[in-house]
Amino acid sequence: EAFKAIEDIHSFTTISKKTPRPQQLATYYNKVALVFWKGGNYVFHATTVLKLYVLHKELKKNITHTELTRLSTKALLAILSISLPTPRTQIDERLETEEALNEKQKRLTSLLSLQEVPTRTSLIRDM
Repeated sequence: EAFKAIEDIHSFTTISKKTPRPQQLATYYNKVALVFWKGGNYVFHATTVLKLYVLHKELKKNITHTELTRLSTKALLAILSISLPTPRTQIDERLETEEALNEKQKRLTSLLSLQEVPTRTSLIRDM
């Protein structure tokens, strides 16, 4: 239900001609990060926390060093909390279709207006 609400909000912002204010984006990213965390989707949680950090860093003019450090630490810990990929067994490959996994990943990627599906490695590089 929460993912559906996020998709609806994203659809409204995409259709709207107005660009959301930074404060609205920050609220959106905070809520989306919480949904991803509760859903156990740590890659997208970390991606959202990193986007929130970048948003504050680039747009908030009077941000304190302490606040920026707190946000960057939170982003780094979120990235490091992503488990390392495990090798897939033949049984795993037969039980889960790559197509279904990729479709879900692409939908989540579009919610964050990204071009490609994030990975632990790409997030570390972007940090």
